[in-house]
Amino acid sequence: MNIVNKLTLRMLKENKRRTLVTIMGVIISVAMVTAVATLFSSFMDLLQKEAIANNGNWHVLYKDVDKKQLYEIKKDSESDTVFISKNLGYAELEGSKNPDKPYVQVKEYDSNAFEHFSIDLIEGRLPKTPKEIVISEHIINDGGVSLEIGQTITLQVGERYYKLDGEEGIAGDISSLIYNNGEIAETIINTVEKEYEIVGIIKKPNWEYSFTPSYTVLSYTHEAFIGEEDRVNASVLVKDLNRDIFDYSQKLAESLGIEEVSFNNELLRYHGVVEGDNLNRTFISLVSIIIAIIVIGSVSLIYNAFAISVSERSRYLGMLASVGATRRQKRNSVYFEGIIIGLISIPLGLVAGIGGIAITLSYINGMIQDVFHLETPLSVVVTPTTIILAIVISMLTIFISVFVPANRASKISAIDAIRQTKDIKLSRKKVKTSKLVRKIFGIEAEIGLKNLKRNKKRYNATIFSLVISIVLFLTVSYFSNTIQKATEMSNFNYEYDISVSLDHHFEGMDQELIESIRSLDEITEMNIIHYYGSIVGDVEKAKLSDSLQEELKKFPDMLEDGKYRYHVYVNVLEDEDLKRYAERINVDYEDLTNTENPTAILFNKNHFYDMDKEKYIEEEAVKLNIGEKITLQYSDWNTDQYIQLPEKVEIIAEETEQLPLGLYGSLHPGQFNIVMSKASFEKLAGDVNIQNGTTSDMYIKSSDPMKTAEDLEKMGINKNAIYNIYEYKKDDEKVLFIIGVFVYGFITLITLITVSNIFNTISTSIALRKREFGMLKSVGMTPKGFSKMINYESIFYGIKSLLYALPISIMIMYFIYKATEFSYEFNFFLPWKSIGIVIVAVFLIVSIVMLYSSSKVKKENIIDALKQENI
Repeated sequence: MNIVNKLTLRMLKENKRRTLVTIMGVIISVAMVTAVATLFSSFMDLLQKEAIANNGNWHVLYKDVDKKQLYEIKKDSESDTVFISKNLGYAELEGSKNPDKPYVQVKEYDSNAFEHFSIDLIEGRLPKTPKEIVISEHIINDGGVSLEIGQTITLQVGERYYKLDGEEGIAGDISSLIYNNGEIAETIINTVEKEYEIVGIIKKPNWEYSFTPSYTVLSYTHEAFIGEEDRVNASVLVKDLNRDIFDYSQKLAESLGIEEVSFNNELLRYHGVVEGDNLNRTFISLVSIIIAIIVIGSVSLIYNAFAISVSERSRYLGMLASVGATRRQKRNSVYFEGIIIGLISIPLGLVAGIGGIAITLSYINGMIQDVFHLETPLSVVVTPTTIILAIVISMLTIFISVFVPANRASKISAIDAIRQTKDIKLSRKKVKTSKLVRKIFGIEAEIGLKNLKRNKKRYNATIFSLVISIVLFLTVSYFSNTIQKATEMSNFNYEYDISVSLDHHFEGMDQELIESIRSLDEITEMNIIHYYGSIVGDVEKAKLSDSLQEELKKFPDMLEDGKYRYHVYVNVLEDEDLKRYAERINVDYEDLTNTENPTAILFNKNHFYDMDKEKYIEEEAVKLNIGEKITLQYSDWNTDQYIQLPEKVEIIAEETEQLPLGLYGSLHPGQFNIVMSKASFEKLAGDVNIQNGTTSDMYIKSSDPMKTAEDLEKMGINKNAIYNIYEYKKDDEKVLFIIGVFVYGFITLITLITVSNIFNTISTSIALRKREFGMLKSVGMTPKGFSKMINYESIFYGIKSLLYALPISIMIMYFIYKATEFSYEFNFFLPWKSIGIVIVAVFLIVSIVMLYSSSKVKKENIIDALKQENI
């Protein structure tokens, strides 16, 4: 080790506080990168396990293949594991106590299929012959049928055949039981008698949904049992999993004459294999932006640490130059310091990042299991890729951070460094301030502003640190909001827990029953909506939505007499529900119950998936103004005629965000929703008898949805009319929860690095100004005046950092917005709440750090401070 490096080590040891601050900064940076990577890989692992539990561990499914085709699939170079399954059909379950599940569905699996479809055996064993079966525990627990291991049962297995409203056919595997006027409208046909011995009981598979009319029964099959005329489903795990799987599998199917191929899209998505180019581009763009944010934040923190180090060591570096040290040696001394800091910090950062995530997950694992209904907890997954990525990014970050200070160190001359004149170069023009500053704020503010101007490098370093911190927080916050927005557009964002289908309208409704339901303790909100889906309205071309305007360029014939016929979904609320909703959105309830002039609230938001653009679009559904009246028509399906309603309806309010419980935005262009009172609708309809497309539903939000569903049944409401959507909302909640933990965990790390960055920069800057503060005290500045000066400096820091940071943040937000446009189309928005938090936080944090740092300086003796040469 050469003498310069030895001196560098000695300086690191002697300046323990600064070295520790630098090491802590790098540890935080490395820990952030490691934690984000570990969190991501851990949640991806969880999502993959969940996808396997839901749909099985397979990538491609070739349906209805014969023995020869199966042989070719197994022989294919890309096929790793191939297993077979077969849906034999349905059979009536004798003794079932659940009227909505009168069947069992019989499937056959080979031994690999039992393993890869995640069949969880509770008791007994798996079948080994086609005459043995395992049954779902749900048959016993939910169906109330007493079946035991060792028992032999005979099933008439066939197809579900339905007849309804003149239509007939074979019911699909995931269709619910088909009714006609309260009676089951389907039977089992083409039956084959099967005798089975029960050899085991399995947990209810995830694909056995509550709305499907059957319980699961699994038997055994083998490739050797396949006859020439038999058809099976072949599930494949491929060797090399990449985006080529889609085209490759389709081409293989075409070459073998296989008509239907499907993919395990959920599992493939969590392996990073996405079929749509737009979604893939969105993912890559967003990930690139987030990685850039991490690197910029890390460089900002570490750069400041090394820049301060060089500033503190300037006299020492000048002395080295005076005794013959070359520019290269001075530069390498800073690089050497970076290597030493990295060797200490990177391993500690890796441990801190992984350990921090492990501790966090240990605390929230119980909550995760409750939300996901998992038996296995979320485990911390650390892959070699995660470690290598964290190390490479950290090394690159340290190098970038050290590069500028190292070059600066190499240029320090002996005379300037020893005299300490390089950092501060004064001129009248540079420190000139407006006279208004002294008049309005006093001399302390003027001195504070001059102090900032006279030491530009330290001032700019602090501003830079604040700007980067603000930008990091706001962009991550916007990213979080964008993810939430995209999730809402991709899924039905159901707010209610239970819906009840009502077969009658206002006149025949049992109000006593309605009030009894409203009085249930666990119900927190309830709405009754009478929905009319056969109403249309002609709208002028200029008032059409943007997507329809684009469509008109390609299909001008869509217009009739210069107008486009919209589907207008009329939603009529019960008076009590409408009054509550009107108060919530600040609309006069009396205006909505006008019996002379029909009025309505326009819900003017539309989001849908555009097949041509391959993206989700959100837009204004129709361009109608408040106070505008529209003419509506009733579409009579029986006569194929449009009957004009006698009155026009006036739009008295427009709402896009707060909807009545149970109402959703339009999901296709060319339609919109309006909300009306019963009185206004009766005036609008007049003598026209509106029957087609008319339904009435009750929507309930409950603190205990399962109990509410039971209470509704006890009140005499038909079980078939109750739709407990709470069970299905869990899937959406699961995704949102995972996103929330990931994003807010990232925000926490960003906040930590932000506060550390600000504290490090400002506290060191204050410490380096001891001599300056000593001089101010020596010429008569009082402690009160000193405090005022520090406060004004804090305000100047905050204002200037916000002036730079807010425009930069908005620009980066716009880049994120443009990245999401590959898959989602919605209006650009600003996270005003986060911006408000940042504005308050910046002044608060800067003030606290300034006061804390200056309190230490206040205790310094004036003579000692004036004698201070370097820190």
